Amino acid sequence: MIKNPELEILRTELESINLNFLEMLDKRQKIVTQIQTVKKESSTKNIWVPERELSLFKKYDELNPTDIKKDLIYSLIIESQAKVSADYPEWSAGEHLENSELNLNNMMNPILLFIRNRSEYQKLKLSKHYNLILKDLLKDEI
Repeated sequence: MIKNPELEILRTELESINLNFLEMLDKRQKIVTQIQTVKKESSTKNIWVPERELSLFKKYDELNPTDIKKDLIYSLIIESQAKVSADYPEWSAGEHLENSELNLNNMMNPILLFIRNRSEYQKLKLSKHYNLILKDLLKDEI
């Protein structure tokens, strides 16, 4: 097989990016764990703070064009790292829904979905618990 030098350079660059991405995920996880530790030590009532996520997702929205797969990846990264805490919702498993019908929109953090696509957010069949929390959180955003 004849090697294409340009292709080899691109593949090497991609491997480097992949490695950096994984290193950044590990670094992010360490910081999330430190934040959770500080919250627990300061007797913070809840580890999950919906207002903080709203702020985080608003910044994300300003910096990124809408791409549902990218949004889901971002949501899953946050969930998987924050899930170390028992009180963080497991959005990807449909914990926030009345039914268990999962699709890309249902698996995403509903706060992010609200910011990115309100019509899809409105289709969610939220459980009573999360409906109350999110209705109160998002009332000023409508």
